[in-house]
Amino acid sequence: MRVTQKSIADKIGVSVSLVCRVLSGRADEIGVSEETRRKVMETAEALGYVPNLAAQTLRGKPSRTIGVVVYDFQDSFFSDLVGHLQRIVHSAGYSTVIVGFTDREIDTQDLSPLLQRALDAVIVVGSDITGNAFDRLKHVPVFRIGIGFPGESTICYTADEERAALELASYLKERQVGKVMCVRHVSPILERRVEGMRRAIENAGIKVESIVAPKGMRNFDAGYWMATEWLKAKSLPDAVVCAIDLIALGVIHGALSRGIRIPDQLKVTGFDDIAVSRQIYPSLTTFAQPVVSIVERIVERIGRGDFQNGVEYVYCPLVRRLSC
Repeated sequence: MRVTQKSIADKIGVSVSLVCRVLSGRADEIGVSEETRRKVMETAEALGYVPNLAAQTLRGKPSRTIGVVVYDFQDSFFSDLVGHLQRIVHSAGYSTVIVGFTDREIDTQDLSPLLQRALDAVIVVGSDITGNAFDRLKHVPVFRIGIGFPGESTICYTADEERAALELASYLKERQVGKVMCVRHVSPILERRVEGMRRAIENAGIKVESIVAPKGMRNFDAGYWMATEWLKAKSLPDAVVCAIDLIALGVIHGALSRGIRIPDQLKVTGFDDIAVSRQIYPSLTTFAQPVVSIVERIVERIGRGDFQNGVEYVYCPLVRRLSC
């Protein structure tokens, strides 16, 4: 049975309005004594009282609840990010309602738990440049960590991929790389990223080619296929530039299984800096998306009610490790 303010009032023999004022921090309005305040608070704790957030929201108070939409629960980058997000949001005094999709297959029915609650904001984890899946969330501020489609009504934090591409091209030239292979799986988001990298590398005077894994092959499997099957009939490039870390991990595993030495015979880079990228051997050279600072900025903006739509491009430093 749910504990209400009336339950507390009946327990200690006071009015419901007095309990309401004490619990809402307005006891001074009617001159409630310190002893009575203490009794109300102790009784509320003993009975396990939980405030009715919906009622508070109707009175114009923040719900202290943030909705989180995850584009792909199976993606290691997203799972790492959500772990940081949950910790930061909780430490700031918010609770979360998390929903999401599998393999980025968006079903608006999955958003229904967010529509049934009063939320202070929604944080979307993932990119989408093909269409707006969040029209039904127009009643609440929406933050996105990733790339959004042009003109969407969100506050967007996205990696500065153009700057990253230029930095990578400069680094490859410094490493005296003469031929590069860019690898991705089928994805409009990764196509955009790899095309930017390809242009920057080519402009640096380095030969570059792009390949795409067969449709339906993603992440680690795409990289492993590239290293074990596609390269069998090809001469080795000096370096393989991968759209994401998971593809790079597949390339490394596949190359080592064929006796190809990394980085002596083949250099490999990734993008995202997921946890396993620094745990494997050889550790992966990659771009680190500063997800902790992004989430901290978003939570701080929610707290102060700063919901001005726009895009902020975030610098992702190149983390130089053993693979390149």
